[in-house]
Amino acid sequence: MKRSIVIAGCVACLFGVAQAQKPDASPTSDEFKRSATVVEDAGEAKTRISSESGRNRSFLRAFVDARSGEISYQVFTRNEYPGTKYRLYRTAYFPTGEGGSDSSPVVVLSRASEHCDAYGKCEFREDSGFLVREAALRAVAKDYLADPAAAADWKFRLKNKSGDQSDGYLPEAQIAGLLARVDQYLADNNITRYRPNTVEQPLLSPLNSMLAFGIQGANKSELAPPVASALASTELKGIFVLTVSPGSLAESVGIKAGDDLYEFNGKPIASAQQMQAAVASAGAGTPVPIKVLRGGAVVSMVAQF
Repeated sequence: MKRSIVIAGCVACLFGVAQAQKPDASPTSDEFKRSATVVEDAGEAKTRISSESGRNRSFLRAFVDARSGEISYQVFTRNEYPGTKYRLYRTAYFPTGEGGSDSSPVVVLSRASEHCDAYGKCEFREDSGFLVREAALRAVAKDYLADPAAAADWKFRLKNKSGDQSDGYLPEAQIAGLLARVDQYLADNNITRYRPNTVEQPLLSPLNSMLAFGIQGANKSELAPPVASALASTELKGIFVLTVSPGSLAESVGIKAGDDLYEFNGKPIASAQQMQAAVASAGAGTPVPIKVLRGGAVVSMVAQF
């Protein structure tokens, strides 16, 4: 009798351990959709829709322009690490579905250091973001919705110039849920989604973006025809700023969509290629003077890279 009690007790113990080790069920896309936060800026006619999760240091968010119907998707990720300097991740690499892959410049949104010792070793925190094309996210959501039981994580990797890297992920359910919430927001507010002329023709040709700084810009010859036609009567001294990434360094110094950016770090800017080269040559910790034309007036600012 005593042995049977011991065995029964052990079985109960093992069952308890198994129960304790069993992870909580992962949220579904519907749960991510319901928990997504919507923050509207009436003055700017812009809305941020986020799928933040306390379980993960990364999450997906969408920025919706109610006037134009343009939507951009950004992956936010936080990196914390010990060291003597910031790693400043520059490029994100990620899959796009059906065996494809893509990369995107990384924008440093904020950074901080604390608990530094006498040798200069600190605990660093680096919040970054990178844009992902909607088509790539739709492909992930499609795979998830086809078989939710087989859901996996959408993984990405950040790299810097020194070869340091950091891996992150988003649950496929989170991507599907955020897209569904964006679709619902557009429908509820009667917002017509912006679409370029063709699926293959974005506003700018690939790589003609300065997203490491936080803008998209180009001269007339580099713009897609619909945009170039709209600016036919506009005289540009430099490049036309099409978009400014929310939370980016460009936004923090005061650059606005519609600016004519013509000087960066003392160098004249007349094309997207020149701007990309100028951004790439700006060293970390360097103050960079910038000049733009806005409404015919010169506006000067300084960006701290």
